Amino acid sequence: MSQFPPPPPPGSSGTGLSAEAQPYTQPPMSRAAVFGFIASLLICIPFLAQILGLIWGIVGVAATAGGRRRGRGLAIAAIPISIVLLALMSFATYGFVQSYFGMERAVRSVQPLFRSSESVASAVRDFYPKTTRRFQQQVDEDTLTNWLQDAITEHGTLQNWQLARPAVLSDSEGRILINFNGQFTSGTAKVTVVLITDNPFEAEVDDLLVAGDSPLPNP
Repeated sequence: MSQFPPPPPPGSSGTGLSAEAQPYTQPPMSRAAVFGFIASLLICIPFLAQILGLIWGIVGVAATAGGRRRGRGLAIAAIPISIVLLALMSFATYGFVQSYFGMERAVRSVQPLFRSSESVASAVRDFYPKTTRRFQQQVDEDTLTNWLQDAITEHGTLQNWQLARPAVLSDSEGRILINFNGQFTSGTAKVTVVLITDNPFEAEVDDLLVAGDSPLPNP
């Protein structure tokens, strides 16, 4: 008589439970995959969240290889989402920065116009190409020069200016109005530079006012 127990019957695991009755244990969820997917969508934390989402997404893909952990789909989705949002945010930031410096250049081009009555003509030649076509159609260089000379006669030369309050406004035409308190030799007068930013990288001057007076003809 054999001293060894008989082999388990077919379909049995030898533990008293059939193969079909064995409990299935799911692999754990990959934290990197979950964190990567969530971070990729956090546009309230631009750049940093998407960079972390990209890194965690790559780590999550590696961690879920071979079914060792769950969440592979989340990890894969985090990568393109992070890349696309990073590209869009970078483009938007670049456009904003270029628009800001474009407006700054346009505003700075106004100051030399009021420095001296003797240099008005040369200042106008440098300034005129920075104006809009609509402005040029209504005001030629000679008219602008005469207007500036009259403004200097009335207010004196511009010594300095500071942003007024409100500093920046917009009108019904979508133009940007930047207001300054101009310190002239004869006193203080409000200077308003009206800009159009149709070109996102270079603003153009559409009007210029000193104490409410403009070189444009009255409508």
